Amino acid sequence: MSQDTSKNTHLLDDYFKAVQKIIDPVKEELNSDKERVTPVVECLLCKVLVGLSQVLMESMKTMDEIQDLLTKLCIFIKIKDDNICRGIIKEFKEEVLSVFDLVVLSPENFCGTIFGEQCAHVHHPHEFWNITLNNIPKPPVTSLKYPKPGLPTLRILQLSDIHVDFNYKVGGNAECNEPVCCKDIDGQPKGKPAGKWGDYRQCDTPRHTLESLFKHLKKNEKFDAIYWTGDLPGHNVWNQTRNGQLELLDYLANTFQTYFPDIPVFSTLGNHESVPVNSFPPPFIKGDNSIEWLYTRVEKDWRRWLPRDTFDDIRRCFLHVAIKRRATLNIVKYELLQLSKLVDVN
Repeated sequence: MSQDTSKNTHLLDDYFKAVQKIIDPVKEELNSDKERVTPVVECLLCKVLVGLSQVLMESMKTMDEIQDLLTKLCIFIKIKDDNICRGIIKEFKEEVLSVFDLVVLSPENFCGTIFGEQCAHVHHPHEFWNITLNNIPKPPVTSLKYPKPGLPTLRILQLSDIHVDFNYKVGGNAECNEPVCCKDIDGQPKGKPAGKWGDYRQCDTPRHTLESLFKHLKKNEKFDAIYWTGDLPGHNVWNQTRNGQLELLDYLANTFQTYFPDIPVFSTLGNHESVPVNSFPPPFIKGDNSIEWLYTRVEKDWRRWLPRDTFDDIRRCFLHVAIKRRATLNIVKYELLQLSKLVDVN
């Protein structure tokens, strides 16, 4: 080992120990208040990791080197399980470090944006601004007019936040050391085993429960339309891949088609469909960080329910307007997940 390498290793060890001295008292002080432990410590850890990342980037470290060092720090501090430390840093590495490379953000501004005001106040140059109101008075409040009895009605099914887990294990461990349990990799159960149809502890929805629901609805109910409002994958956000998300999207789109082939489905995405979670880059972001991989498959899977003139917009910025007329009701579905002007898309 060279002298420089040995010196850097000792400096890193000293840094880790200093960080631990800061975080450990906070964990102990809040130990009696479980609801406060996670937000406070996560906020502090966020600032530490962001600060270290920026220092490492300035020292011309590669992304893989930064990932390795941040993972070691996360494991050393023992805020989360080792698997979560490895997975979540690997998952967000490319996107977060790319943002750091393009935008100057302090740890406070970055973490305050992620975790909100309870973590840090975010300084924004345009935070304080005025709105000049005109002199037109507010219109009078009018009472709602309810439809007359006997008018045509529609039955609409809405399914949201399915969060299906293909690896759910009946009788598995519902009290593991990770945010989501009941998987076949979570070992033997501690306490009451995971239930057959799901579990109200730290578990997502079993596949067989979802399919049982579809069978019941097909057999016993009649619908005129379906609202399918996203959040399909499980909550194991540190261990997800693009291919896995796309396979799940295909599966659910085909399941709707199988059980309700003649019913129009109006769909939207949730924050969990992307990888990493909550990440929907605007259309001008190209390359590996582009969201095109998801929107292209969405267009392919959902074209069975949508007018042809919506396809291009879905692929570009997940914008579509679908109009369904039935009786006296107009259903207008307008989705815009990217707050960007179309002129920026072309």
